[in-house]
Order: sequence, then structure tokens, then C-alpha cells
Amino acid sequence: MRKRWLARTVSVVAAGMLGCAGIAPAAAAASGESYRNLEGGGLQSDWMAPIPDSTSLGRLSLPGTHDTMSIRGGPSTATQEDFGTGGATLRAQLEHGIRAIDIRVRVVDGRFTIHHGLVYQQANFSDVLSVLGGFLDSHPKETVLMSLHAECTAETFSCTDQPTSTDDAARLAIFRDYLANDGHARDHFWAPSAGGQGPAAMPHLHDVRGKIVLAKFTNPHGGHYSGYGLARMSDSGFEQNQSDVPTVFDISDKWQAVKEHFQRTNAGPSDAMYWNWTSGGSATTWPNTVAGGFQTAIGQQIPGVNEQSYDFLKSDNHTVRTGVVWMDYPGWALVQTIIRMNFWGPITGPGGMCVDVSGASTANGTSIQLADCNGTRAQRWTARSDQSLHALGKCLDVASSGTTPGTKIQLWDCNDTGAQKWQKAPGGALLNPQSGLCLDAPGGQAVNGSRLQIWTCNGLDSQRWTVNPI
Repeated sequence: MRKRWLARTVSVVAAGMLGCAGIAPAAAAASGESYRNLEGGGLQSDWMAPIPDSTSLGRLSLPGTHDTMSIRGGPSTATQEDFGTGGATLRAQLEHGIRAIDIRVRVVDGRFTIHHGLVYQQANFSDVLSVLGGFLDSHPKETVLMSLHAECTAETFSCTDQPTSTDDAARLAIFRDYLANDGHARDHFWAPSAGGQGPAAMPHLHDVRGKIVLAKFTNPHGGHYSGYGLARMSDSGFEQNQSDVPTVFDISDKWQAVKEHFQRTNAGPSDAMYWNWTSGGSATTWPNTVAGGFQTAIGQQIPGVNEQSYDFLKSDNHTVRTGVVWMDYPGWALVQTIIRMNFWGPITGPGGMCVDVSGASTANGTSIQLADCNGTRAQRWTARSDQSLHALGKCLDVASSGTTPGTKIQLWDCNDTGAQKWQKAPGGALLNPQSGLCLDAPGGQAVNGSRLQIWTCNGLDSQRWTVNPI
């Protein structure tokens, strides 16, 4: 970690030198769905509320920001879209779905200020706590994961704590003082992770709703403070943080590391927390370029890590969990794609087969069938609070709003009509209230391609469905 932040701090000086020589990092792409545009998709303030209380925090897919508060110091140092100093940028991130934050602190006269390397970010730890407390009080079903890092090494190009004699014991004493005397810290930190008696076992949502979970507390050289954070956070294999991107031509290597960790996360233990840092940079390749991509001198658009992550996660690649994704300059659609991972799941029926959108087509009228379960997007369904079932951006629909047995099931634009309402009924049935009939596999046969229908509810295996969590 120290080398990463030393390199980033050097970039503040080196960038000016490169500019004098007529060399500068490539300009990043324009903002969009995956890059530097959090507000495009609207507010996401309460997205955790529908997730069952029994869900392990480690099982979730959490959108996060790397160096959450870094908006000052120019493009070589800033890592986030600027919504204002103090706590304004953090507040905007939380309101638009971010649930993992990376806080970097410098000691100044017994308090924590927020820094990225040499650059003070015009915010203090008290601002962070105030924003978190206010947000969690207003949205008590949410939880926020925090990585807390002591930033200053007192080495060349790094900041220096004040007083210079500040050591690990002093930093821990300051943190404990916040816990004792700052009302937001006292009321909102989840005690098992922040009380110094840990590390804490992985909690479930019912343990931490309305709370700040301290996942890590690390010293200036990256070592973990004993007794703080979550267990296994220092284990190898659970975190990808290949942060050095020497040139724009190395962005592809960074993306490869991110992609491989997505795959590792997807195949790993379901309740183990995985961290994937999409962020990166160097003196000649700034964070905005790594995240947003760039345009070559001949007009070729080279995608950044954000765009590649977005394209990968929304594609049919069997990914159902991302872990914690720490991003520079996230865009709204990338954030929402990560959020949706928490709500996708198969619907299984006769023979353990899955409800499947034929050919993964998004055309209105596409048939809904039974198929061997394969984890693809054609079998990822989201149950909404309005009683609709969504896949591929559309809804499970009774053709022509039919009410007679044998009417076929199809995919159709969501329209909030009775043809798209489904209720759980006794025996595992899915009842369409408008027709009074149940989702049915003809003859109850577990056959690939068998098109689903509605039929008189009968309690047979042909009408037993399980809407599974991820």
C-alpha cells in the first residue's frame, strides 16, 4: 500500500515536469454510464432494504469508491467526481448507491483530517462521521463498509502527521476518542469491528443495518491494527489491488487482473468477502485515464477499466457476485449493475430445471421455457415488491393477459398490469391473481424447451417453484 500511495504522490510533482517537457497523460473519456456520472440513474438510497436480514455481508456485491474523498489536487491526485468539499461528495456517493468507502487520514493535533498523499481534501473525519450518521439515521436498513487507512509515512512525497512523533498508539488513541466522544461514531460504528477486541466474524445484515462496519484499519505502511476490522481481511487471495499502471498501454493488464478477480470471487466461498480494486495510476497514467479510457492521436477510443468492468458484468458470463468493488470515478450504470447482483437468482421447477428466456432474447413475446440451469442472464430473475418477476430488463407475462388454462407465458415490456403479477401460493406455486391460475410446466415433465403456461392450480410438481437467492 505504501508504494502505491508514494507513486500517486510522486505523480503530483512528476506530472508538472512531464507537462513542461510536452508530455502528459492521455485525456480520459467523456463521462457516461460507467464513468464519472453517478447521478445519471437517479437515487439509490435504500437498495439494501429488500435483502433478507439473514444474508451474510460477505455474500453481497457492494459498489465502493477508492480514496472516497479525493477531489482536490488536480487530475493526477483526484479520484472521484466532485460534489463538493466537507462531506458533500461522500453524501452524494451514498445517495447514489455506494456502500463501501475508503477513508485516508492524517493526524493533526489530535484529530484526523482527510488526505490523499500531500493533498488535504478539505474535509475531516468528523465530516465523514456526520454524513454517515445522518445517512444511516435516514436510511436505517442500509449499512456502510469502511476501510480506514493512516495516510502519512513522513517520507519524501508523503504527508507528515502533526506532531511528527505520532505513532500507532497515538492513532489508535485518537480513533478511540472519536468512538467515545463523537455521537455519530459512538452510535453508528458496529462495535465488534471497531472496539479493538476483534477482528470480528463476518456479520449478517440483521447485525449491521444502520451501522458502519470497519472492515480494515491499517497503518501508514499497510499493516493491520490488531483487534480491528473483520476476520480474514488480511488473508491472501481475497483481494486484488494491482495499482501500478505505468503507461496507458498497461491498462489492459490492469483490467485482466480485475477480470480474473471477478472470476475468483464468483467461484469462491459464498460468505467470504472479496475485494477488487479497479483503481490504478502512475506518474504518466492518471486515475481518470485508467478509469475512463482515452482517445489516441488517430481517434481510436481505448476503453478504461470502468467500461470494461461494466461490459463484463452485464454480459452473459455466469457472474453472480462481485464482492466489494473499489472504483475511481464510477458511473451510475456500473454502480447499479453491481447492486443488481444482490437480487438476481434462478427460479427452479420440475426436475430442478430453471425458468429460462428462450435464446436470451429481449424481444417482446419471447417464450419462457424450462432449461437446464446454467447461470446465464436468461435465467437470472429479480422478484420486485410490486409482485413482478424481471429478467433481461423485461417481465414475466401472461400472453395477451389471458385468463384461460393453457395460455402461454412470455417475456414482455414491464407495464404493471395483472398479466405480470405473481404471488407465492401454498406448495410452492406461483399464482397469477388476475387469472386465478398458476405457473405450470405442461405435464410436469422436466424437458429442455418445454414452454411454460398458466393452468388450474393443483398442487402437483408441475407447479412447484423455488425463487432462489443468489
